[in-house]
Amino acid sequence: MTGYFKGRSETSVSSKSTNKNVLSVYVKILENAYSDSDYWYLTGNDFLLDKLYDLDDLDLLELRHDLCNWAPNELEIFSGALESDYSGSHDDLLPKRIYLYGYLMTLANQYLDIDKRIAARLININTDFISEGYLKDKRLLEEIKKTLNSVEIVPGIIGDPTKCYMDIVRFALIKNTIQKLFDAAN
Repeated sequence: MTGYFKGRSETSVSSKSTNKNVLSVYVKILENAYSDSDYWYLTGNDFLLDKLYDLDDLDLLELRHDLCNWAPNELEIFSGALESDYSGSHDDLLPKRIYLYGYLMTLANQYLDIDKRIAARLININTDFISEGYLKDKRLLEEIKKTLNSVEIVPGIIGDPTKCYMDIVRFALIKNTIQKLFDAAN
């Protein structure tokens, strides 16, 4: 997909995929990229998660490879949708959602110099979400560990300097959870 997408406003297209199922996920994000958080909270995340039902293993792999092309705001929207399931209707998608979020975590390094807020968002995952036991891919866990070991915690990266201590504690909890999953995968 190349060029511009005419939705609520003209948006440059970042995806390089030609896979129709991958593009259906991407277009759903583009259609509502400038909607407020209420849209995503109330219905958008569910609509986006519904698109994951159409992905087979090859589509999932292609989506994973295409994520590095997406714009920061698109990754932020996608990561939020993967982590949330307010209706509880997408529990059967947990393995796909956790796998994709695990890969998103490995992209944090590329955003450290561009947008630290995006890097922080990509690694700041709910540990209950990833500790479900679905993340068993040893190579992916190793990639996540390398990313987490190379990411520096910058005071105030989330915005509020008083949260710095909480960021450090949360980051340590995330690293510990990934290590436990890695150990279990051995």
